[in-house]
Amino acid sequence: MAILFMGLATPNPYTSIGVGRYMALLVSSEPSFIASFMVPVIIASRFFNVNYSFYKASILSHRLWTIDPFSIISMILVAVAGFIALMGILEIRPFDFPEAEGEIYCGLFTEYCGPRLVLGFFILFTERIVFPLIYVMLFLGGSWPIDITMNYWAGFLIIFMKFILLFILLTIIDNVMPRLRPDQGVRILWKYALTLSLTALIISLI
Repeated sequence: MAILFMGLATPNPYTSIGVGRYMALLVSSEPSFIASFMVPVIIASRFFNVNYSFYKASILSHRLWTIDPFSIISMILVAVAGFIALMGILEIRPFDFPEAEGEIYCGLFTEYCGPRLVLGFFILFTERIVFPLIYVMLFLGGSWPIDITMNYWAGFLIIFMKFILLFILLTIIDNVMPRLRPDQGVRILWKYALTLSLTALIISLI
């Protein structure tokens, strides 16, 4: 929301186009990602009585892949949906159309420079740390095969290594994929990411 307000505060046609594209991207990717990380929490609460605790579910996330066939199906679906939604949230190609330097200059940040520009990029770069960490904790087993409650530093190192590998994968995808048009990117997020995440959410609930 802060980035949207930054874009709306400057009267520039390129900024307005960037704001519209960014809003479309958020509306398309955020629901899928939220539904995706709800599924492991629901499954962990049902089988391990973690009382819908994100922290406890992340510690047990590696066990959610082997409880029963329905949990396996749900975890596979949300792992795929969550990864697609993650690319959308982080504006990883092919979902980087809100910036699209060759079309709308810098989009949201066209009129910004200096400290304000740094603040905007700081928000985006913070997301590139926080959201992949959420994905690692819920879908890549967190600190598994080490129990972080028994050995904190070894578990922290495992999580960090998984985060680095995921970050490298996202960077490779960002550099080799072409950019989609906004309508194409939104269609993919609604058609695949949201459909898969909602299907897995329904399976985990019933």
